[in-house]
Amino acid sequence: MLSFFRALTALRQSSPALTLGDYASVDVGVENIFAYTRTHGNERYLVVLNFAGTTHRLDLSRLGAEAEILLSTGMESTGKVRLRALYVVGNEGLVLRLPG
Repeated sequence: MLSFFRALTALRQSSPALTLGDYASVDVGVENIFAYTRTHGNERYLVVLNFAGTTHRLDLSRLGAEAEILLSTGMESTGKVRLRALYVVGNEGLVLRLPG
């Protein structure tokens, strides 16, 4: 947990979008999943929080074709993912970098 907190703090401090950026909620059409974007200049991030205990497949392709997972609560999910089929496991939070 300490590693996650440190990584999240470092990411937030290094990104104007995550500290000063414009906020916009994203309707994912699934109860217990909260998502939003933060944008500042060319920086765009997507935050997805799954408050359910089950895995969900989301279609967020309206935000772009793919994104890069920068941080996940389990510290296991990394790399590029297709937004048409974004899997969010139970009780997972993701911070993704969207194409600029």
